[in-house]
Amino acid sequence: MKAWETVIRWLAYAAPGYVPPPRWSTLTDEQLWDEWQDTEAALHRPAPADEALRLVERRGAYLDELERRDPTVVSTRLAPGVRTGSAVDWDHLVRRLDW
Repeated sequence: MKAWETVIRWLAYAAPGYVPPPRWSTLTDEQLWDEWQDTEAALHRPAPADEALRLVERRGAYLDELERRDPTVVSTRLAPGVRTGSAVDWDHLVRRLDW
């Protein structure tokens, strides 16, 4: 990072009402897809309902950011028949939440 970028970032953090960008906005597309797949793997492990919901929200945030960057790639990768890892059994996940 260049010195002027550091100064601008520091000034932004000091400004009243400043809201930093979400962490995922600084990730590359590849890193976002990796995070998305890692959270899918985490959904297969037993976890309390609130943790599972946070994972689902994070997955949504990753996909939202990816779609903002390139909607065509997202729709292609998520098209029926395209394998991006092991599929989540959403019915099983919802039953596990103990509403």
